[in-house]
Amino acid sequence: MIVDDYHKLDLKADDRHKFLTSLAAFAGHVILIADTIVLSTRDLFHPNGLPRGPIPFTPYSILPFGHVKRDDLVQKWMRLNAEADPDSTAYAKQLANIHKTINTLIGRNFVPAYAIYLLAVLQAFEAAMQVNTNASTHG
Repeated sequence: MIVDDYHKLDLKADDRHKFLTSLAAFAGHVILIADTIVLSTRDLFHPNGLPRGPIPFTPYSILPFGHVKRDDLVQKWMRLNAEADPDSTAYAKQLANIHKTINTLIGRNFVPAYAIYLLAVLQAFEAAMQVNTNASTHG
């Protein structure tokens, strides 16, 4: 069971816990999507940090890409093109151009370093579109 926007659920804390317990009993696995992990864990624990009920959970969060992961993503994207020759000068120039653009966009805080934004930039390059590095926030 997937619950999106869990943080917007308009229930009291005890009712949220009952809701989650019921979902866990019904579905077995429950995925909560919320703005922050604090919002989803507050209903699973007492203020003293002890488990409140039979709801085991593992928190996950989406993290921004660092330089290494961005580099890996760009290289994997470019290798998807069957005609790309990693040993060619054109490939190296395109790779450098993509890295420069992505680093500029992230460095100026136009685009967060999350995969969805990086993929949009890569798609723009693939479509032979010019990426405007002076665009507003989130491109």
